[in-house]
Amino acid sequence: MMGPQGCGKGTTGSMLAEYLHIPYVATGHMLRNISKEHPWYEEVNNSMNEGGLVDQKKVAVLLSEELKKDLYKDGFVLDGWYRRMDDVRAYEVPIDVALLLTISAQTTIKRLSTRRTCSKCGQIFNTITIVPKIEGICDKCGGTLIQRQDDTEEAILKRLEIYHEETKEVIEYIKSKGILKEINAEGTPEEVFVLAKQALDL
Repeated sequence: MMGPQGCGKGTTGSMLAEYLHIPYVATGHMLRNISKEHPWYEEVNNSMNEGGLVDQKKVAVLLSEELKKDLYKDGFVLDGWYRRMDDVRAYEVPIDVALLLTISAQTTIKRLSTRRTCSKCGQIFNTITIVPKIEGICDKCGGTLIQRQDDTEEAILKRLEIYHEETKEVIEYIKSKGILKEINAEGTPEEVFVLAKQALDL
């Protein structure tokens, strides 16, 4: 799953994983749930809590360890990797197809400024499109929903600029392999899911 902030990668990816009966793997969720027994637990946990970036080489190792589990032998939907060419060089995950969700900068701003994230499991909600059953409470785990401090218009535009600069080369690389499918993600989660299934011939 690829695309700019607010495009619905997590939502569409989760829906596809459920439809295909395969696991959904998000690097952020993987890092948040690293075992306390792991030798890197403290370092990873501290970086996540401080809002910093976990050492990329270590993320690559953790992801490769994760994907070797029997759970993924029949396939998986991956989100949160292949954001930069450094990701590809650190660990080139064997993928069959890359789905690129595209939206306008205006849509990103609208979605992110109304986005709410579960402080416990990382599940994403939105006060317009993906409204939780109980306001401020995660449907999935009952955790508290919070608004990220960097979800202001100025911060969002800066992050978008960085995203486009960093992923430009990755997108061209995947295009050259002939496995990139691009879809318009401006619609509702249900509409985007239909387009994703069509793009994947499901």
